[in-house]
Amino acid sequence: MHADLPLITPALVAAFVGALAPGTAVLAPSRQGGTNLLAAATSLRFAYGPRSFTRHLAAARHLERRVVVTPGTALDLDTPEDLRDAAALPGGAWLRDFLG
Repeated sequence: MHADLPLITPALVAAFVGALAPGTAVLAPSRQGGTNLLAAATSLRFAYGPRSFTRHLAAARHLERRVVVTPGTALDLDTPEDLRDAAALPGGAWLRDFLG
């Protein structure tokens, strides 16, 4: 899990981890096609950068792949626009307060 997920909650993390089982990989894509969260029952080759989600799906092809898509798992902070988008969502109240 990356640290730039401003809308992630303990409940989302628990649901993500709860989806993991023997023989599975659980993945959460970013809005730009990266991978924000990844867990697997076995080791996987990790990839950074553009289209990493596609590369992770391919690396996990021997496993059952479970994909989790929520605003809290998909929205990461790569650009100032991402920060504005996060602040505008219901879970972004703390960002609006922080940004003043």
